[in-house]
Amino acid sequence: MKYIICDIDNTLSYSKYLSKIKRAWIKENEAPQLNTLPYIKGTYEIIQNFINSNYKIIFLTVRKENKRKMTEEWLEKIWFNKNDFELIMNNLDLKVINWENYDLSWNRIKSYKIKSIIYDKLVKGKNISFVLEDDESCVQMWRYEKGLLCFQINNEIHIDNIHFI
Repeated sequence: MKYIICDIDNTLSYSKYLSKIKRAWIKENEAPQLNTLPYIKGTYEIIQNFINSNYKIIFLTVRKENKRKMTEEWLEKIWFNKNDFELIMNNLDLKVINWENYDLSWNRIKSYKIKSIIYDKLVKGKNISFVLEDDESCVQMWRYEKGLLCFQINNEIHIDNIHFI
């Protein structure tokens, strides 16, 4: 089986849309807004083309595990079949991780560090063809730490490439 790793926020979902109405995944009482996020058409079309070529998608996100149901509902709402993807979310207990093998040069835990750990624990060893990612630090991690081909999604998406649901 061949796999593609895809980030969700600002790679498939246009999460910057929430910045005007506050980041929904931060505040529990605003979490239902996750179900209304617009998606980025170009990323969606790439993923659908590879699903049609018998690839499986691994959506790897730093969203917390308590957002799983809403995230799955959103993925299904934009026409992804549960059989076509795995959803790997951040269920790490950061207090019990052995940090010896990870660069801790920054003062707080960045998403690339969390994704690196999740990849090492749950994805490493799978036949990954490439990664779709928007965040520069994550792109660098995928390319240089993990040795994976990574395509960076442009952070400044034109409105014509956004599909509102």
